[in-house]
Amino acid sequence: MDQCEATVLGSSPAVHDALTRRPKSFTRLVTNLQRLASANKQIGLCLNVMPVNLHHIFEIVRQFQHDHQIPVRSVMIQRIIPSGRASNGCRKFMLDVADVAILMAQLHQIAAQFDLPILFEDPLPWCVVDPQYHQYLGRCEWGFTKGSINAEGLLTRCAADDHYRLGSIWDGNLQEIWQTHPLLQAFRAKRYLPEECQQCALLDQCGGGCALSCGTLHELSPDALYLQAQTRRNT
Repeated sequence: MDQCEATVLGSSPAVHDALTRRPKSFTRLVTNLQRLASANKQIGLCLNVMPVNLHHIFEIVRQFQHDHQIPVRSVMIQRIIPSGRASNGCRKFMLDVADVAILMAQLHQIAAQFDLPILFEDPLPWCVVDPQYHQYLGRCEWGFTKGSINAEGLLTRCAADDHYRLGSIWDGNLQEIWQTHPLLQAFRAKRYLPEECQQCALLDQCGGGCALSCGTLHELSPDALYLQAQTRRNT
């Protein structure tokens, strides 16, 4: 193993342990990462951004870099998507449009102060982000360059989608599925997005954000943050 990604949920043991529901999980995580770092393994931080830790994203990275002496190689941002075990009662963990500016300002500070690459596992629609921060954004690569396979060999477009509907690696036609399956073609064509998005000059770079962020797993939908912003513009 040359590298690992570690999910951190809070800047303190109290916050992290409360969210994991595992006492001392923060302490064990730090200890294990320090052991990996001492063996010259590369470590990336995955930050599940939620209202409870939104204002502490920079502090989390600072602590791991300096207080815990763990050399971080990258920072990956994840959003809580209402699927699987998160389908019920997860709204309190999801970001609002107003939260985006708070998050992006901290990511800009992280990139500037620690010279770390910023990655988005669950991308944001570019239209809800100040253009000065577009340099940190990208499109969703699930269904383009990445797919998900479960323990039984069943394939789905996205790891957040627990409905495995594309086929099986045991069918012997994985390449054909990836190139021609109607669900993948529909996702790549972006026809599920509103006209405003389809006519946007930034669509290829943005991709419309996360197609599963509204919890509509059986069909693709515009990003929840885009819909929030649109509602605010119309009221």
